Amino acid sequence: MVTQPPPALGNALADCNAEQLAQIILALQRLGLINPGAASGGGGIAITTTTAAASHTGAAVKKEFTQTLSVPCKVASTSKIELGQAPGHGNCPPTNSALPIHPSTPRLPWYTVMVGYEVGVFQGWDQVAPLVLGVSGAIYQHQCSRAHTCTHFAATRSRGDVWIVTRPNKDDEDDSYYYD
Repeated sequence: MVTQPPPALGNALADCNAEQLAQIILALQRLGLINPGAASGGGGIAITTTTAAASHTGAAVKKEFTQTLSVPCKVASTSKIELGQAPGHGNCPPTNSALPIHPSTPRLPWYTVMVGYEVGVFQGWDQVAPLVLGVSGAIYQHQCSRAHTCTHFAATRSRGDVWIVTRPNKDDEDDSYYYD
């Protein structure tokens, strides 16, 4: 049963933007404080231990509880995508996205990555693997062409908010985390 966190921790998490929340989730997962498979419905990560989370002021908020806290699975995000925002790319991510846009090739196929109702469009497994390995509720689907990717992307967007999910900076992270 998923319950609400204690108010202080809940308020701290509620004040975080998607990128800050992603960093908290990654840190908690690396420390072994996250139980990725326990959340119901594939829409969250269950935390069932004494935990520390960074608040919006950067101070640590430490709260002991034994109930399960469902945290949305936002790996990371930059900006919402509006369809047709990128000239020349139809419904694909804008050219100022963190990842390059290239035609689909056998070596670099397009992938659509979804976590809950969020979706990101990526090219090449090198970009996709760090995002989906070890993430509860993440699914990914190979797309054979840019047009197919855009069609799938638009259909997914119609079901909820769409975000560009960016790859974490591997230089700042332990590589073993991504390739367990």
